[in-house]
Amino acid sequence: MIGAVVAWLTTCFNTLLILLLYIRYKTNLSTRIVKTGKIKTTLVLGPGGHTREMIEIFRLLESEKHEFSFVHSEFDRISPMLFTHKVLNKHKQESKNGVQTHVDKDVGALFHTLPYASRRHLLYTATILTFVLSMIKSLIISYKLNPDLIITNGPGLSVPFCMSVKLLNVLLLRNAKIIYIESLTRVKTLS
Repeated sequence: MIGAVVAWLTTCFNTLLILLLYIRYKTNLSTRIVKTGKIKTTLVLGPGGHTREMIEIFRLLESEKHEFSFVHSEFDRISPMLFTHKVLNKHKQESKNGVQTHVDKDVGALFHTLPYASRRHLLYTATILTFVLSMIKSLIISYKLNPDLIITNGPGLSVPFCMSVKLLNVLLLRNAKIIYIESLTRVKTLS
């Protein structure tokens, strides 16, 4: 008899715990956005055409609703420079004229580097090692950034970063959303 009561109480407790965790999981994102007023958005930049597409996507977003950060490969020095030159400097200039801008911080603080998960012409064992390193660094960066929204168009760098965000969603009961936009960049031949 006591065993049945203990089993029933354990079942009730577990059900209540799961229900509370589910409610917390679903309300986490909306509560934070209400407090800050902005959606913490991370854009994943890739080499070449991926960054050009992300610039166009960035321009379509309403800047007063987002707090932006950017992730790029350690070997991709052009994407941050291109993004800074084409988009962020323009917004900095507009802010001097009284227009409110989303670039509140030092431009260098907006960009975060990750080891590239897979490089062309690498052995499979080296690719696995770089993927693991990229995953570890992705976990650290996504934990620090704590984004509400990740927008990517599929460079190889986005796989470990999005996996780390999803893992932290489960472990820390976050509710970050990932938007994947199919890239129209070259896929048949190397650039």
